[in-house]
Amino acid sequence: MKCGDVKSAEAVFAESRRKSIPMYGAMMKGMLPHQFIHMILLNAAHSVGYIKNEMSEKTIDLFKQINDPNDVTITLVIQALMSCNNVKDAEAIFYRSPQKTLEMYGTMMQGYIKNEIPEKAVSLFKQVIKPDEVLVTLLFKACTQVPSEQSLNLVKNIWEQYSTKLVRSETTLTSLINVLMKCGDVNNSETVFAESRNKSLSMYGAMMKGYIENEMSEKAIDLFKQVEDPHEIILTLLFNACAQLPSQQSLSLVKAVWKKYQNTSLLHDHALTALIDAFMKCGDVKGAEAIFDKLPHKVLPMYGAMMKGYLLNKTPNKTLDLYHQTKNMKETQSNFVIYLLAINASAQIAMASQCQAIVDDIPQHLLLNIQICNSLIDMWGKAGCVQKAEEVFANLSSIDQVGYASMIHAYGINGMGVKAVELFYQAPRSLLADSTYVCVLNACSHAGLVDQARSIFTSIESKTEKHYAAMVIVKWIV
Repeated sequence: MKCGDVKSAEAVFAESRRKSIPMYGAMMKGMLPHQFIHMILLNAAHSVGYIKNEMSEKTIDLFKQINDPNDVTITLVIQALMSCNNVKDAEAIFYRSPQKTLEMYGTMMQGYIKNEIPEKAVSLFKQVIKPDEVLVTLLFKACTQVPSEQSLNLVKNIWEQYSTKLVRSETTLTSLINVLMKCGDVNNSETVFAESRNKSLSMYGAMMKGYIENEMSEKAIDLFKQVEDPHEIILTLLFNACAQLPSQQSLSLVKAVWKKYQNTSLLHDHALTALIDAFMKCGDVKGAEAIFDKLPHKVLPMYGAMMKGYLLNKTPNKTLDLYHQTKNMKETQSNFVIYLLAINASAQIAMASQCQAIVDDIPQHLLLNIQICNSLIDMWGKAGCVQKAEEVFANLSSIDQVGYASMIHAYGINGMGVKAVELFYQAPRSLLADSTYVCVLNACSHAGLVDQARSIFTSIESKTEKHYAAMVIVKWIV
């Protein structure tokens, strides 16, 4: 930098994997204000923790030194601050700007979306008199984060206003399909897709993903068959669709696609994980094992897919075998899903000693996770250790529907129907799910509490087949 060789300095800085604060300082010292802002922008998105905070503070300090900043500088500073998660200061700079350009609005909206504040992005869009296509696309992305009837109506209104002259690009149409699908409007998604002259792979992907999210996997599979040259995402979505619609036909398709693309570069980690899941969901455990065993590089989600598949196919010991292979991996320590699968496997085996061994492995911070706690209640109940289930339940910071249902079920399967009924009546009505009613009715049947069962059954507003089935068992016992 002292010798004026800025490009070489930038190259050294860019190639450094671990950038320290002194390294940022050396770069900043050698740069002009606008150059520094560009550097901040390029690196903010890749920084974490205290480095983000440091970069944010330096950005603000430098911005204050710039006399009469132009629109480009203001936009870059806003983008840098948003990348550092400093929404408050980005907003302050934006609202102090006398002339707000569309680029500034877009940067603010993108920042809100990145920081998961989509409501503010939507509100800001409404302030723009003549939005361009970029802003419309960002609106669709924001509404995707908050799917609702209100979001859907806004999207439809914008679509009607601009569809003939604005909403034409692949990016915009893909975002439009995404938000319509996310809001459950499959028909209009299909209309947009059908009327699009040039259908890109991203649009096919948006349609397939939407079908899967709306539990219409058969349509996703049919759409896949129209794609001539799929990429990795399309293949992953196909495997997800087949996993959602397990059958011999789905399995045959998965095998055919696997055979065709197994030696290509299209099947990366995500696709291979989805492939294993599809094999398992379709009941082909040996096929999943054959793929998994041959993989030279296995990532944690692949282990998770195998473990989940073994659980689904009632082979919990194999789940635990894989768990023991992964528990010392660094990624496992922060991945509650692996522990959740191990807990569920222990619940299927229902051996108290095995259950305790798993609990002893779980990092302390994950024992606060509500899903972990609910699964522990279920596990201890199935292992016949009701007192341990009660201890977990009592230590919950907040109790959700699953928590109440799990504890009631634990009482029920251990012949403690009275306690199950007592807890049922203690639970807020808003936290009584269909499964909770089934659990308490089953508890009543095990304990012979016929009158209590009748009273609870009568109180159910919308009775399902499961409720009637549980009540039939109660009457049969009588």
